[in-house]
Amino acid sequence: MQKMLKSLVLATVICFLFAQVALASWYAGNFRYSGYGVKATIYAPISAPYLETSGESNWVSLPSPNWVQTGWRYYVGYSNAKPYVEYHYGGLSGLTEYGTQSWGTAKVYQIRHVSGSSWCAFIAGVQKGCFTPTTAPQTMLAESEVHVSSNNQLQTTFTAVQYRNSSGTWLNFDQNHAFATPPLT
Repeated sequence: MQKMLKSLVLATVICFLFAQVALASWYAGNFRYSGYGVKATIYAPISAPYLETSGESNWVSLPSPNWVQTGWRYYVGYSNAKPYVEYHYGGLSGLTEYGTQSWGTAKVYQIRHVSGSSWCAFIAGVQKGCFTPTTAPQTMLAESEVHVSSNNQLQTTFTAVQYRNSSGTWLNFDQNHAFATPPLT
């Protein structure tokens, strides 16, 4: 009985460790403290990046635990990158994809504070939804995220990364908080 219990505990620990590895993500990007919005022109690479498994996403966002983000994502089985908006707050979560982004093209992705705790997401200048995750100002993020396998290829370019100040003016990121988690460094 004791041997069976030890085997069961060992199997549970191994399953937990594999689950943690399967949920891993790696990040590269930049952030800015205290903003009322974030936007960036995010390019899709010239051709589909190699994916060993799962996928990648490239986005602008508010930080966790309550957030809204928009950008493009690409997963095994997709033929193109797919623009999306995703949110998580107050027990609500959701993700909606909006068409495709062709390889070698760029779109402007934006999250903008509108009032109180309300933030709206825009893709190529078109509002895709508004959400109420948190008040402003917040830290603004512009990041690439590789999901599940660090062997997934990342070749994404961000340009014109800007934050919105309290007057509603868009300004270039002026705080260098660039980072990359290994092996993306």
